[in-house]
Amino acid sequence: MAGAVLGQIDLHGKLVSADALHTVKATAEFIHKVGGEFVLPVKENRKTLFDALDALSWDQVPVAHSVTDRGHGRITTRTIQVLPAPEDLPFPHVKQVMLIERYVTDLHGNPVSAVAALGVASPAPEQVSAAGLAWHVREQWAIESLHWLRSPGVPSPSHDVAPERSAESFCNTPPWVSCSLSLLFCRSPSRDRASGATPVA
Repeated sequence: MAGAVLGQIDLHGKLVSADALHTVKATAEFIHKVGGEFVLPVKENRKTLFDALDALSWDQVPVAHSVTDRGHGRITTRTIQVLPAPEDLPFPHVKQVMLIERYVTDLHGNPVSAVAALGVASPAPEQVSAAGLAWHVREQWAIESLHWLRSPGVPSPSHDVAPERSAESFCNTPPWVSCSLSLLFCRSPSRDRASGATPVA
């Protein structure tokens, strides 16, 4: 499904982010073949890849970028650590691997939650910095947080994009492909700040 959707888009010079369902070799190969880049999360459903990343010495890697937000009665701190991709990584075209951690406390500093996420990225560090990777991942999480909302005319409530952010607004494709498009987004890979990135339209 991802290949069918991405095949309708000019991905040359664009960066694709997606949820872990799309972290597959065939999708990475397709994006690379047409001149695109990718930033993809790695979860335990891709056990071999997850284990390879999880085994890296993250405790010896300095935090490359950190940001703290305060709002909605809580304080959220996000950090990212980045390493060059190991040569024997069982996934194609990866140049950077990352560990992102998110810590949430209440306004008094009491812990609320802590989340760690691994990921892979095809752009080289000179193309997308650690701060840029962190931003792309955060934008993807924002998209995923909306994907359950109903899109007009599409029957499945669990995989739709928000009405105000329909499939066409993401990638100029018909509404019947919104199942995948709710979790796929394309941007310029060189953008490190939210103000400079725009969806393909």
